[in-house]
Amino acid sequence: MNATPSLDGRTLLVVDDSADTLELLDVILTMSGATVVTASSATAGLQEFERHHPDAVVSDLAMPNEDGFWLVHRLREALRAAGRHVPVLALTAHRSRYSASEVLGAGFDAMLLKPIDPHDLCHAIAALLQA
Repeated sequence: MNATPSLDGRTLLVVDDSADTLELLDVILTMSGATVVTASSATAGLQEFERHHPDAVVSDLAMPNEDGFWLVHRLREALRAAGRHVPVLALTAHRSRYSASEVLGAGFDAMLLKPIDPHDLCHAIAALLQA
């Protein structure tokens, strides 16, 4: 099995309405060398994105009020206007609720199912950053 890739020097924005999930993802990604910025809502995530200009975004799909789809739509609008692309990884525990084609069609670059395997998470982010 491949070693977990280093995310040294990368700034990642993680958006999830679960405090436990945010904490877990923060620990995993920080241990991989990333600087992690967290937000507990899509609205806060958009604000943190504008403040920190991360290299990639990891977002839960199902959140109250504005969800991950709302967030990726706003990010894609802002990035298109700026002529930039930042990869966005979707996370969901709802295996049957969201299809990969729906998620990718909405503007996400990849999707992982919860519970998250730390190795898979780091590999997915590293792959998106190299694309």
